[in-house]
Amino acid sequence: MKTLSLFYFFVLCANLSAQRLNLETILIKTEKALSKIQNGYYEYQIDFKYFTDPAIEKTEGKFYFDRTNKAKKIIVKGSDEDGSFEYEQFYNPTQGFYSLSPKDKTYWPDSIWKENKNTEMIFYFKKTNYFGAEVLKDTNFSTVSLLSDTVIGDKKCYRIKYNLPDNEPLSNSYRIISIEQKKFIPLCLESNYVLTQLADNQYSKLTITNFDFNQKKYKKEVAFRPIPADYSNLKDKPAPSVRFIEVGDTLPEFEYKNLTSQNINFDNIKQDYVLLDFWYIGCFPCILASTFIDTLSTQYKDKNLFVLGINTQDTSESKISDFKKKKNISYPNILMGYEEAKLLPVFAYPTMVIIERKTRRVIYVQTGYGEEMKQPMIDFIDKNIAR
Repeated sequence: MKTLSLFYFFVLCANLSAQRLNLETILIKTEKALSKIQNGYYEYQIDFKYFTDPAIEKTEGKFYFDRTNKAKKIIVKGSDEDGSFEYEQFYNPTQGFYSLSPKDKTYWPDSIWKENKNTEMIFYFKKTNYFGAEVLKDTNFSTVSLLSDTVIGDKKCYRIKYNLPDNEPLSNSYRIISIEQKKFIPLCLESNYVLTQLADNQYSKLTITNFDFNQKKYKKEVAFRPIPADYSNLKDKPAPSVRFIEVGDTLPEFEYKNLTSQNINFDNIKQDYVLLDFWYIGCFPCILASTFIDTLSTQYKDKNLFVLGINTQDTSESKISDFKKKKNISYPNILMGYEEAKLLPVFAYPTMVIIERKTRRVIYVQTGYGEEMKQPMIDFIDKNIAR
């Protein structure tokens, strides 16, 4: 009986070892496969979901690249709240970085690729520590495991899950990479981030739908080519001046109904000072800031400070109400159009502005949000407002 138990024990250990070896082998083979790619072409699709928004945005495109001279070309198509768009981006050593818009026949220098030269999928995998035996020891992942196989198009794929360590306010977040089983090419990257406070997630899925590598014809695709003569350089056009709200500005009077249909204007607010929180639901820093803003509202409403949230991009009152309920937010909110907010002028989110109610003069401005920004605002309120 003891001999039989030992037999099953060794069988179990052998199976576990085989599973780990299989995972390690996949990681090593994928790393080697990527290192051999010198040029190529692939088509891709991106699905993206923001926090608190069930809608899925879709973008698709084609990518050509040549590693020998770092040249690349990408054709991007998609749609957003402003409608459909299409543009082309290029880099080659002769012309540098630039983008073309066939829609309005313009081109412009592209600073994004200067900072992120490996934004395309294949090189994203190459430059990050997703593959190779060392990944299994990487502390950037809490665990790396092999999931059940999947099929992308007509290609059978391995699936590897990379669990990310919990890092408040994110938890239970992960990435899953699907790897084609014959050539060991990554065909899909899924990223899922869970916001603990909302029990909601932000999700993206980048899928390669067609690909071909190491063919001379793709070197020609990214070779030097003149910019069409009928395209105008946006750099030559004067950019509209953008002025951000600042201390000393005077805000215009306004009146809106809050989410419970009560009129709110500066005259019917009792406190002498008003903190305006400009935000929208799809803004991750805005979501993080909302708990802090709600705390200020509770602590200082009887100390001469009124807090008012101003949502500039969401159009559904019920959606905002549901968000407030999830986050347990008590301070009032109004809906203000994005264009109206630009007249104040507010362009960045979140933006927190404190004004003197009677004069509507701005006395404090904070753009963005981080833990390090909380205490300076509290100190300012305690020193200049609270009574």
